[in-house]
Amino acid sequence: MIMGHTVHRIPFPVLGVCFLIISFENAAFGRTQVVQLRALKEQKDLVNDHSQFYKNWSKQFRDLMKHHEQQYGIKQDTVRTIFGLCSTPKHNWPSALESSSFTIDRPEFCRVRPRVRYLIAVHSHSKSRHRRDLIRSTWASLRRVGGERIATLFFLGRAENKQGQEDINQESAQYQDIIQRNFTEHYHNMTRKHLTVMEWVSKGYCESLEYLIKVDDDTFVDVFHLVRFLKTERLKTPNSFYCSATSGARPIRPSKKTPSKWVITTTEFEKSVFPTYCEGLGYIIEAHLAPYLYWCSLFTPPIWIDDVYVTGILAENLGFQLQEFIPGHAYSRVGPSKQNEHLLDSIFLTSYHSEFLPETFRRLWQTAVSRSMDIF
Repeated sequence: MIMGHTVHRIPFPVLGVCFLIISFENAAFGRTQVVQLRALKEQKDLVNDHSQFYKNWSKQFRDLMKHHEQQYGIKQDTVRTIFGLCSTPKHNWPSALESSSFTIDRPEFCRVRPRVRYLIAVHSHSKSRHRRDLIRSTWASLRRVGGERIATLFFLGRAENKQGQEDINQESAQYQDIIQRNFTEHYHNMTRKHLTVMEWVSKGYCESLEYLIKVDDDTFVDVFHLVRFLKTERLKTPNSFYCSATSGARPIRPSKKTPSKWVITTTEFEKSVFPTYCEGLGYIIEAHLAPYLYWCSLFTPPIWIDDVYVTGILAENLGFQLQEFIPGHAYSRVGPSKQNEHLLDSIFLTSYHSEFLPETFRRLWQTAVSRSMDIF
């Protein structure tokens, strides 16, 4: 049991040239179940030698391991298992992609919002105050839906200048819903922001948290439908991302003829096809999976396309599955004339027409509220 939730066995694949058999008790990997895990041949002795495995770790990661054992029941053997699944010959020791301090943290967030079960983590740009205010005035305006406590946090990078940071500080003081870290706001740093979400959730500030919902700040979330779905249906596949999955996507390689900002070199990712991953519209996971994803990231070479890295590469390493949205749960072409048509079955909605975003969000919210008065 972790935070009151029984997690089913993660089906770890057997990869590489050799594998170890480790039996241990841990809810996220199944109770007293024998798990087959792959390990590179040159790492076998390292994994088996307990003292050698940890002796060169920094105090930061040793303390993190102790904290996660106390908070989530993630024992040292489990971390060694994650190491075997996620590490490469060049990544034998934990290394955080983003190690800067939190400019704004909020360890008290769930103390003043007790018993929060649903946390919506929104990727937002430090300059996008207008989008955050739009969300606050619509789908993030409620703290309780259908008797369940729900909360929203915005994750930001560094402001461009001193005045911009002062504005964010004032906004944070007013709403107390911002987490900020000291990295530059750039699409090449999206993986840093995504892993910051996993790291923050892994801190265990929200002890009652059951589900983590990650979205971008141009996504409308029907929180009524979200809570109703998770209360009645729950996620059918344990240890999974509930999302719109993309399969068969190929990395764009450097080319003088067709330059692209989405280029991934073979040094960054050598395979010719990305693993199946979740589209950036939004996804849902059980919150206790966040520490496993974060630990895996400490041993897995990063790429800057965050959806591919977190929901594709890390998920594949850990054996997590991608559970496809039920038809209609996501819609990406909402416009001013189509709000009502696609709202009834959708949880996540976004629009290619950003100029219509404020009008669309407000009309969607009015419709969502009018249809859900009975579950406030």
